Parts: sequence; structure tokens; C-alpha cells
Amino acid sequence: MKSRLDQIEARLQAFIESSLFLLPGSQRPVRLIHQLVQVLERTIVQEANGNLTASNMFTISLHPENAAIWETNPGLLPALSRVLDEAARDAGLNLPTPPIIQLQPNPDQAIDSFTINASTRRSSLDQTGVLPIIADHEPGGADSRPRASFLIIGSQTIPLRLAVINVGRRSDNQLVVDDPRVSRTHAQLRAIHGKYTLFDLNSTGGTYINNVRISQQVVKPGDVISLAGFALIYGEESAAPDAKIEDTHNQTLPDPKL
Repeated sequence: MKSRLDQIEARLQAFIESSLFLLPGSQRPVRLIHQLVQVLERTIVQEANGNLTASNMFTISLHPENAAIWETNPGLLPALSRVLDEAARDAGLNLPTPPIIQLQPNPDQAIDSFTINASTRRSSLDQTGVLPIIADHEPGGADSRPRASFLIIGSQTIPLRLAVINVGRRSDNQLVVDDPRVSRTHAQLRAIHGKYTLFDLNSTGGTYINNVRISQQVVKPGDVISLAGFALIYGEESAAPDAKIEDTHNQTLPDPKL
């Protein structure tokens, strides 16, 4: 068992070091990854058939100032979760669903420390709309959203109400795109200072705005977004009343064959 865990830890460590993402002080990636694997180890159970299972939800509690550092790279946690999923499967460890690593800003947490807790999600229906950062409110709040913003996919118009919208094939995204070119967690729209910024979440096929590949960029009305070839158009209607905008939570977008 120890060799399997060492294998998982080495994979996670190699990934986070290659991302060039460094945490301050004692929160260096090596310490965080080591503790994450220790928490994973404590949840391992051997079933009657001999299979090894473990928890698949990991919440990192840390001071808000350090959570803000992670928030500058919103694609890191989803990507780290994917590496954990692959490493666990290669090591013969079964997880109920693909794992999710998320942050919990906690002002009571010492600024030079963090705590990792594990839980188990049995199906994608147990939790919806999992975001890289958990907060008591949507980041930026409702007032940070552009009024009456929407996405156009073929002949369909999808109104946007949330401050953070994850887009991808996986069922726990706020916008689910059923297209094989799109990654399970592909991109994120985040409302910042009254505008939506589009982030690529380390997707396989890339995220493009007006045929230019981006890692993050503010979107403007009329911008054509491409998720590895799946096309969407971003728009806003500044005069439209906010009350007429419908909730976009967990909508599945059909393939418009663009």
C-alpha cells in the first residue's frame, strides 16, 4: 500500500511543481501534497471483493489571503483533481466518482497553516455546481455580474445569472456541454467588476476567443468563444430587466453542429 501512495504523491508533486505555482512560507506545494495523500490514506477501505476504495472530496481550509493566491489560477484545482483521479486509478485505488479538490477560506485558520478534510460523494447527484473556491456567497456578488448577459449556441440563447459558471462535459458543471471535443471541466466564466472573464481550466483542446487561444480574458458582446471547436457567442442586453433572466444552473447544452 505504501508504494501505491508514494506513486500517487509523486504524480501530484510533479504536476504542481510543473505548474510553477508556489505558495508562501510553510504552504509550499510539497507539504500540501504530502498532507493530501496522508488524508487520502486514512480513508482507504478494503471491500469484501478485495477492491480498495477511498474518499473523493477534499476540502483545504486556509486563510483568505492564501485562498486569494490560489484564485489567481482557477484552473489549478480542477487540473490537480484530474491528476489525482488518474494517479489513483493507475495505483489500483477506486474512487466512487472523479475526485474534487476545493478550497474553504477560513479567517480563523493561521496564515501559515492549512487543514485538509475528506468526505465521500457517491454520485454526481450528491452535489452540483462544485467550484474551485467555496464561499458563503458567489465571488463578487450578484452586483458584479453584467446585466442580462447570455450565451448563444446555434439557435438557443442561454441567459447567465451566476457569478461563477463552470463549463464542460461533466454533469456537475453549471453549463454542461455534451460534445466530445470539450473537456470534462473545460472553462469558467467569472464575474469580476461588472464583466465576465473567461478562464481556460487546463483543457485538452484549448479555449479561444475570436480564434485566439487564451488562458484568461474579459469577454465582450459579440465575442465568439470556441471550446476546442464547440462555438458559443457571448452577448449582453444592458436595457433588459434582470428579473426576466432565468437561472442557468446545471443546463445541458446540445451540440448545435457548428
